[in-house]
Amino acid sequence: MIKRINLIALISVSLSYIALADNSTPPEKQKPCHFLCTQNTISGFYVGVTGIYAKPSESGNGVAGHSLQYTAPNGQTTSENHPYTPSNSGGIGAKLGYDFGASANSIEFDYLHFTNSTSDVSGSEGDPASFGSIFFPDLIVPDPASLGINVHSKLSYNLNQYDLWLAHTFSSSVPNFSFKPAIGVRYATLSHNLTFDTPGAVKSNFQGLGPEIGFDAHYTLGYGFGIIGHFDDAILASRVDGSSYISNPPYGINAAFDSPDNNRVSNAITGRLGADYKYVFSNGSSLALEGGYQAMNYADAFDIIQGNAIAAEQRIVGISSNDFSLRGPYLSLTYHA
Repeated sequence: MIKRINLIALISVSLSYIALADNSTPPEKQKPCHFLCTQNTISGFYVGVTGIYAKPSESGNGVAGHSLQYTAPNGQTTSENHPYTPSNSGGIGAKLGYDFGASANSIEFDYLHFTNSTSDVSGSEGDPASFGSIFFPDLIVPDPASLGINVHSKLSYNLNQYDLWLAHTFSSSVPNFSFKPAIGVRYATLSHNLTFDTPGAVKSNFQGLGPEIGFDAHYTLGYGFGIIGHFDDAILASRVDGSSYISNPPYGINAAFDSPDNNRVSNAITGRLGADYKYVFSNGSSLALEGGYQAMNYADAFDIIQGNAIAAEQRIVGISSNDFSLRGPYLSLTYHA
């Protein structure tokens, strides 16, 4: 995978060099475009805002939640599991960039913020006989109702993503088709925060910084309409910190766990496909509306700890490294001065 990305980056840099060399030649002496040629753009700043309505998901046991056990009149025990199923929620993004006109080069800064919370309330009916969690496999809290425990729990995600891009725009021998490769750097923070009122919590925090490569392709349909596709891949030197705890003093339970310092290389991929409409004003400025569907994935973003919580057996018994992903529609509006 990394070798493939390096090859793509080399091709993009080579094409940019060829295009810049060709751009220094007077237009009347330039050869016809047989593959990719520099596409002159209008100089000026541009600013945009993006809204997403995305559904988060997580691999592994990060969304497992908890379980309640009930004793039936006949003495049999039944279990009721409460996994989390996050729904779509909104996020906001912004961008600020500058096109360098005849060179077809551009610089752009992007920011994306996304949060999501999923709550669960259980135990108020049926008087559960005990409480258990996959995160603390040896632990059963007996008779939570007698302790006044009505199990409230909440799983929250928080993403902040910062990108700085340097890009070059090409026209193509294919009519109405343009291509914009870019290189850049990304810094991202991401958190998984599960809390429940036993009380207890299972948390993981991600920070990553590293290079990225991206591609935009645009096909003009006419009358201001077009089809646009985007792909980017970031290779991030990351740090992931996982922790968990559970406390119930009446039953002598007080356990806390932290994962070892865990530095790794994580891969973050984003893909978008959509349509756009651009309106050009008489002074040359423009307003573009774009909408479509996007998907994003951060590999090995969370470390989820499982630990034995009984006093004589307290220890970490497992750590799973989970992926985090987003998928859903997006809508953006960009003004170019």
